[in-house]
Formats: sequence, C-alpha cells, structure tokens
Amino acid sequence: MSNYIKFFMIIICVLISMFIVGLSRFYRDMAGTSPNVQEPYKIIRTVKTDEAGNIIFEGENGFYGVMDAFERVIVEPQWSSLQFGGNSYLIATRNINGQLLIGCTDFNENVTVPFIHSNIKQHKLSDETVVYVGTLADNGGLILYSKDFVPYFNRCWDSIDLSGNDITVKSGNGTFTYTVSDSVLVFKNASVDNSAVGINFVTQISSRITLSKLNFGMIEQISHDIASYLNSAFTEKEARTDFMTFNIDSKSVIETKLSGIKNLSVYNSKDEGKQQYFIAKLEVQVAVTYYDPKSYGDSETSITTTRSYTANIKFKSTGDSISMISGGFSDLSFSPDISDKTE
Repeated sequence: MSNYIKFFMIIICVLISMFIVGLSRFYRDMAGTSPNVQEPYKIIRTVKTDEAGNIIFEGENGFYGVMDAFERVIVEPQWSSLQFGGNSYLIATRNINGQLLIGCTDFNENVTVPFIHSNIKQHKLSDETVVYVGTLADNGGLILYSKDFVPYFNRCWDSIDLSGNDITVKSGNGTFTYTVSDSVLVFKNASVDNSAVGINFVTQISSRITLSKLNFGMIEQISHDIASYLNSAFTEKEARTDFMTFNIDSKSVIETKLSGIKNLSVYNSKDEGKQQYFIAKLEVQVAVTYYDPKSYGDSETSITTTRSYTANIKFKSTGDSISMISGGFSDLSFSPDISDKTE
C-alpha cells in the first residue's frame, strides 16, 4: 500500500471518529434538555389537549399521564386524575393513605402545590386574569392561588367570593375586599367586627392610601387593640403610662358606662423622622349617672344621661407589624344639662 493510500485512510478514520463523537454529543445534549420521556405505554384513551399540544391520557393501569405533541410520554400514568392548570402546571389527584388528595405538579413531576386539598377550582375573572381556589381537605379552609399557583395570602379563609375583578375574603370577624389588576391584588376595603365592654363596633377602612400601607393582619390587630383599650379604659381606675382611663373629674358623677361606639375612622400620619403612625379616632357614647343638683340630703336623687366623647388611639407600624402605643380622650369635662330627667 502506497504512502498516499495510507494517508488517505488515516484521514477517513479521523473524519469517521469526529462524526461519531459529534453524534454522541448531539444525543447527549438532546437528552439533557428534553422532557422526562418514558418508554411507550398502552393508551386506553386521550382526555384533553392543551394549546401546546400536550395530551392527558388514560393508561392501561387506570391512571392518568401526559404525552407531548409528538406522543412521547412526559408524565407517567400514576395519577388518579389530571387537569391542565395553565403555564405548564397540572392539577393532579393521588391516593394518599386511602384518601384522594389534590395538589399541583409541573411536567417534570415536581410538586408545586402540596397534596392537601379536596378540590382546586379555576376561576376566570377576565380574559387576562385567572385565579384558583383550593379547599383544604382537613378543615375546609380556602386558599387563593395565582395563575402560577402561588398563594396570594399566608392564611386560609372561611369564604372567598368572586365578583368581576373583585375578590372578597372572610376569616372570623374580618372581611377584606381586593381588586385584581395585572394579577396583582389591590386592597379595596376592610371591615372587622369587634366589641368592647359588650358594645359592638366595626373597624372599617376604605381609603386606598391608608390601605396601601396596611395588610389584613395589621387591621385585625388595630381592631383588637381598640377593643382592648376601651375595655381597660372603662373598667380600670388606674391609668397606665400613655393610656388614659375614662374618669370624669366631677364629684357629682356617680357612675359612667360605655353605651355606644360610632364614627370610627383610621388614618395614617408620619413624624419628622418619617416613622409611620396610624390614628384610630372614634366617638364613644357614655351613660353618665350623677346626683341631681336640685335634690338634697336624704331625698337626693340621681340622673342618668348620655354624653359623647372622642377617643384617639395611636399605633406605630414597623414593616408588616403594628402595635398600640397610646390612647386617650380629648375632653372628659361634664356638666348637667337642663334637659336631663331625674330618675
């Protein structure tokens, strides 16, 4: 064999080797970027196809999986039920300790929402806005999820009502309404029922500016602290530092009793150092019993009348928390009125 032929054969071998190496790398790279493709399964029926051509199918084992547009299995048939959830998510059901529980997984079978629900339902608020409501299997509580199955709140709710672009969530005595804009919740209204000394009142906030600086937990805390302060102000005789008790300085007054709470408002303010504060201002109606100045000695009689006073309670916020720092009344003066009737 001539040197020329030997040289030519060497070149051919090198080229063949390079082709084999390149082909091997191509398939290795494809394997690294392709979905988790499994061996062919016997498909009993197809159930639903999404916009990308992915198909939910029922396997011969009676469970459900997903194959792609090229009919390659990318999710094994191991789920009791499957639904497309959008954005490459699946709402899946599986049997866990004899109980059918619902959660979410992606096409790589990574669990994105834990299997703790008895139901997950899609709600289309508009052409652009989709949310999901999950019902917890253990207590029936409700969780609100975004289109990407991210919880909007760190709480489960007693009820979730959807109306147009408005979402109203309720928990205990609190009702909170949000409007959805570009999949972002904007606080619209808050209302929390409470009571102090047996008198019911409502802490309601609808100012968008004030609500933008609060969350539902902070508003619940404000309501709780208003009740706590009024309870102590009308039952304790000794004032605490920065917290005034309701004590009319008049020798003629026998007793005071809280009889009504109204016109409660909450607004925000800042000091020179830009510290965020909130003020709760409310009108308290008080039944005041006092000695009739027209009566004398053993024939002394009493009169009960109603007077209104203004309470101001101050809160300091830090991040997502809030605390009450002072409470008082603007004026605790009292004078008998000619219209008051003797008991």
